[in-house]
Amino acid sequence: MGENYRNFSMDEIKKLAQSDAGKKLISMLEQGHGGTSDAVRKSMASGDMEQAKNALRDFLADPKAQALLKQLEEKQHG
Repeated sequence: MGENYRNFSMDEIKKLAQSDAGKKLISMLEQGHGGTSDAVRKSMASGDMEQAKNALRDFLADPKAQALLKQLEEKQHG
């Protein structure tokens, strides 16, 4: 996954999170994926966004996550 990010409004984030692909991606994250969810929560709670980003890196590299991210990107641009 590239380091190609942009700022999203809260409305955009809500729409993406409530989409089918967003729900599936959140579900994958919540199902554990090697403790990623807990690591991200702890890092964010302590304000360590770099550590949160690192914790998500392996999760986001997963082929299933990549497919869902592509769907979200298409939804965003479509």
